[in-house]
Amino acid sequence: MQKHRLIFCLSVLLIFSALVAGCKVVEDLLTFRLNNETTLVMPSAVGINTPFSVPTPEVTSNASQTFKSNNAETSQVKNIILEKLNLTITSPSQANFQFLKSIKIYISANGQPEKLLAYKTDIPTNAGTTLTLDTTGEAVDIYLKQEKYSLRTEVVTRQAVAYETIINAQMTFRVTANI
Repeated sequence: MQKHRLIFCLSVLLIFSALVAGCKVVEDLLTFRLNNETTLVMPSAVGINTPFSVPTPEVTSNASQTFKSNNAETSQVKNIILEKLNLTITSPSQANFQFLKSIKIYISANGQPEKLLAYKTDIPTNAGTTLTLDTTGEAVDIYLKQEKYSLRTEVVTRQAVAYETIINAQMTFRVTANI
């Protein structure tokens, strides 16, 4: 009797493990990445230790194309989260991020409130030409499902910048869709 009970328990455990593993595989099949990028232009002569908004052009979302290429309709997308946001200085060649003390990037879209998307505080003084921001992990699907969205960049500098700095912002979003 004891042997039958052990076999039964092991069988139940095996079936449960297979179901859990199967759910993870299905979720991975329904998850894909969406990449967008934009350019930020940091003007020269920005004030020190005072928050300053950097003008950012509207971003045209390529979300609907990415959804289609992953066999998903916009209505099937249930969650979009910013996974990674990298900033890279592209000009001038001698520039680096040591002038920044902190940075916050907000997202907004037509009819939607502004929401913090990514940030970095206490940027080290030895920062190079690439900076990876911390993401909030909040859902942004209502913003990216629209054709265009806006980013507002708020910076605090630790030193004056004598030249205009051009920064490329590369964003990777994790998209989860329903079948």
